[in-house]
Amino acid sequence: MNTKTIIFMMIMLPAGLNMVSCSKDENRQQTEVVKPDAQQLIEKITTFRNKAEIVRANPHLKSGELMEREEARWSIETLFNVSYAFPEETYGKTVTDTSILYLPVNTMGQASLEDVVTLYDQILAQVTQFYLSHKFDAKGFLLLQLKTGETHDNKLEVIVVAVTGEKCVRITDPEINYGPFYEGDNWFYGYGMGKCDRTISGNDAAEVLQETIHASMIAWPEPPIGFRWVTANPFEIELIGNEYMQNGAYLTFYVENFTEADMCLDYTEMNFHYYGEENVIYQRVPQFHPNFPVFNSVEDWVFLNCDFEGKQEVINDIPVIRHKNHLKYAQRFLVPVSEIPLPVELSNEQ
Repeated sequence: MNTKTIIFMMIMLPAGLNMVSCSKDENRQQTEVVKPDAQQLIEKITTFRNKAEIVRANPHLKSGELMEREEARWSIETLFNVSYAFPEETYGKTVTDTSILYLPVNTMGQASLEDVVTLYDQILAQVTQFYLSHKFDAKGFLLLQLKTGETHDNKLEVIVVAVTGEKCVRITDPEINYGPFYEGDNWFYGYGMGKCDRTISGNDAAEVLQETIHASMIAWPEPPIGFRWVTANPFEIELIGNEYMQNGAYLTFYVENFTEADMCLDYTEMNFHYYGEENVIYQRVPQFHPNFPVFNSVEDWVFLNCDFEGKQEVINDIPVIRHKNHLKYAQRFLVPVSEIPLPVELSNEQ
């Protein structure tokens, strides 16, 4: 049984739900009790959503309400993701777009509710433009992440990071050592150098591994009837590549004092690092990385996206080739659809 199968079995049952069975008109019904942290999330999202609707319906009125910068950032990011993101879909390729917008703030770093709502609408327009520009055959919006920067002339930088994915069929793991890469799947480690025999260009081992990891991500548990999963509080873990080893080998591609032969990953090495990356993403990082938050259950977090970059560098005076990892995770919550409706696709009609 491989790593992913074990983890999949661990997450099949939603954690922390109190399930009570009852009988009514000979029909068995199941009552789901929302966890306290999910209830708090619902209240914060719905409060901001309702205030935004009032602001839009009354553009000439000023509420006088002020929001702290972090509250404003979180509210926009979280409402956007629960409204437009489909992180539970299966994607292969993903593309990340970035931009910078500005939020007017006072000398205390606070923003008016009206300016926060205006920024939300600006972000919606910007991200929709990003989304529509990608010519994937089938696509979905995966994640919005907002980061705050510096303040100049009473304007706070808001860095917009938007991830769009190309939907694909989920890959089911074969038995280890039998795929997903086979004879002939030999790739240069990075820089879009293509296959080792030079028959294909514009891709590389890092990108192929990245897309395969995406396409084989663990399926989310089916939510109970009347419920949905939402994500909030996304965070990123960055790895150099030499953090985790197994039997003396780096799980992530990392070679010091490399030779020309090391620059090509044959199909057996591709498989090793594919399963190695899965081990890093789903086990090593959540258990051992110091920047990974503490959660009550594996159900409370989810892996969303990875970006592997093949690089050649000098680290501590040693020449190195490696796959730099950017791993995106988020906190996951189960909420009633009656409180947080299902997301809708971004479009020109927003």
